[in-house]
Amino acid sequence: MIRRIHSSYIGVERCLRRARESLYWPGLNSEVKDFILRCETCRTNERKQRKEPLISHEVPLRPWAKVEIDYLENTLATTVIHKLRAQFARYGIPDTCFSDNGPQFNCVEFRNFAKEWDFSHETSSPYYPQSNGKVEHAVQNAKSLIRKGKHAQSDPFLAILDFRNTPTQGFETSPAQRSMNRRTKTLIPTKESLLKPKIEGQNVQKEIQFSKERQSHYYNQGAKELSSLKEGDVVRVEPAKKYQKTWEKGTVNQKVNEISYEINMKGKTFRRNRRQ
Repeated sequence: MIRRIHSSYIGVERCLRRARESLYWPGLNSEVKDFILRCETCRTNERKQRKEPLISHEVPLRPWAKVEIDYLENTLATTVIHKLRAQFARYGIPDTCFSDNGPQFNCVEFRNFAKEWDFSHETSSPYYPQSNGKVEHAVQNAKSLIRKGKHAQSDPFLAILDFRNTPTQGFETSPAQRSMNRRTKTLIPTKESLLKPKIEGQNVQKEIQFSKERQSHYYNQGAKELSSLKEGDVVRVEPAKKYQKTWEKGTVNQKVNEISYEINMKGKTFRRNRRQ
């Protein structure tokens, strides 16, 4: 009867509603649910899981302590390292660099660079850009400014200068003030006293923390915590490529951090977010 109930693969709740129309035996609900949860066809063609509660990055104690990096004209490690050396020479070496798992970051050259310049390197889960969402959003803003400047035949660097001196929504300060403790001069007339350095401290941290809490509050509506996995658990992994449709079976090797795991699939090792 359970096989007949589930013959159309219409999901747990629909199968239960169908069964209740005409069938009954003690434990029907749990037996039907257990059968469907172990169904190879359903697990292979699974939908995306519900989002998990948001886990925000910790608020740094000072500017430039943690730098998130993404996006260049190519994916060569030498290109990335050259650009970062120039930035670190201007603003100092950060404590931590956070990036995706691109080949330019996951290589011997970048590991040697991090060791030589004495900073730690953390990475997000592959194919899960929201864990590096702040920098993804920054890249979108920069691209938009450059695209509009090109269309208007104006200088995109002036647009970026204005953007950096515009107070962020929910904050009393601009990105320039938070990173450099001063406004930087633009083409808009500005009183001399407003251009003088002013130490920004606890208020900025409180504003950032409040912003993160507000974001988490709205994001977590409809979110659901997923159970923790352990070594040896058999799992189904969400397809990484758009042309792939089926969830492949794998085995948990180890837990990488709070939300990601190392998975073995078909003799190869991959890292994936828990939601995947």
